[in-house]
Amino acid sequence: MNPDSCPAWDECDHNPISSFWKKASATFAKSSCGIVKVMLNGSADGGVARKESILRTVEIPSMNQNAVSEIQFWIMDNVMAPRQKFM
Repeated sequence: MNPDSCPAWDECDHNPISSFWKKASATFAKSSCGIVKVMLNGSADGGVARKESILRTVEIPSMNQNAVSEIQFWIMDNVMAPRQKFM
């Protein structure tokens, strides 16, 4: 592995960091079962789930259709806002 040959996530398909996360995400998704809850940042640049996202390209295709009964998407908006105190 040579991180200098392809240092940025989006510079090539086999970047060490993206390769690691794609494998970790696929392994995690394969073991999911029942109702799967996915929390997404509704205020993220580029939309909630870009076409090239790990969720769409790796995680959902890796899920076992016989083990997952439902996928619930929770869209959280304004996640970077300052916390407010509640009384």
